[in-house]
Amino acid sequence: MAAGSAKLKDQGAELLDLPLFGGRVPEREGTGAMAADGRGAAPALSSHTKGVLVTIAGVVCLSPDSVLVRYAELQLPQANCVVLHKYLFKLLATFVGLGLVAYGGPRGYLAQARAAGWHFWAAAVLQCVQELLFTLGALHTTAADNLVFLSLSPLWCALFSVVWFQEWPQRHTALALVVSLGAVALAFWGGTREEAASGRQSVLGNTIALCCGVAMAALLTVCRHAEIARPQATLVPAALPASVFSVALGVVLAQGRVGEECWPASGVAGLVPSALNGAALLPVADALFAIAPKYILSSEVGMFMLLELVLGPFLVWIAMRETPSPWTLVGGVILMVALACNEYMSLRHEVAALAAKAPGASARSAGAADPPPREGPRATESRGAAGDGDAAREAAAEVWV
Repeated sequence: MAAGSAKLKDQGAELLDLPLFGGRVPEREGTGAMAADGRGAAPALSSHTKGVLVTIAGVVCLSPDSVLVRYAELQLPQANCVVLHKYLFKLLATFVGLGLVAYGGPRGYLAQARAAGWHFWAAAVLQCVQELLFTLGALHTTAADNLVFLSLSPLWCALFSVVWFQEWPQRHTALALVVSLGAVALAFWGGTREEAASGRQSVLGNTIALCCGVAMAALLTVCRHAEIARPQATLVPAALPASVFSVALGVVLAQGRVGEECWPASGVAGLVPSALNGAALLPVADALFAIAPKYILSSEVGMFMLLELVLGPFLVWIAMRETPSPWTLVGGVILMVALACNEYMSLRHEVAALAAKAPGASARSAGAADPPPREGPRATESRGAAGDGDAAREAAAEVWV
């Protein structure tokens, strides 16, 4: 039974791979309790444990983003220079990592980009917009507000799925959408009435953060459509032009004054926060989030990513003593509970769907001594809806291509 469960989980991870992930990470030999020789070898981590650890590591790398943006802002004469420095360092890291190393040079990189077609450029533009809006949101509102509004992106994805894939959300997702919209409206409305103790909360910052969540949902929708239309392609190379676009927009925001006007007051040391953020933490977090869904279900990744809602504002509070407003705290708690419940229900549905699609599952059920579990009409409708959704996605792919 344990071996069957492990095989089923691997098949589920393969079904749920997104084109952002450039192929399955190979498993190490000897994934059993002991190595083949059985002499003193330590037990290997299970695939599920690997996925959980990789996801948590990605959240830990991503959470200091807001803190480092604030530190960089303190070192620079104008706040808009933070965008320029952060994505300039990310551009350098992405160019070396993707353009020179990961794909064996420029020719290999260009081949991967051409294979992705128009999805490559759509992902590059949307990733640029999402990253830029997140940084601007961190500069114009509290970290808690920025993350609360950004965390609504999974539910925007559900709405985009209705438009592009004709997939209507399940009842628990629709309920979570209504509750989450109410929580975000509460936090947004409270921000217009009562300013946070830090003085950073603003309607402009909250609006930017809300648009950032929409941009992220649009990016994920493009990635999902690329999975259907071009399953062999990968959108990882889109990070390079996205960084180029971000740097160009950073120059525009700085009004072209990128010399002394954008040089840190403390000298080279003032570039450390931007370098650490753009060249190290963000690329590592992106890579870890690309690897995680190969080991665990996408819903589990979403559940663990909710930790950023707690870690991000907590780190800013430790470093800057920034306290969000009570409205943000209440709305954030409601939103986090709604998202967690929705992800949990989605996880249950994914596990049940994978169990139904497992090879030999029907034969084992027919030959078992015990009678099969009773199945109500809702389960039958759910599987029928899933089949209709697959057909709709294939039809949508034909139209888009």
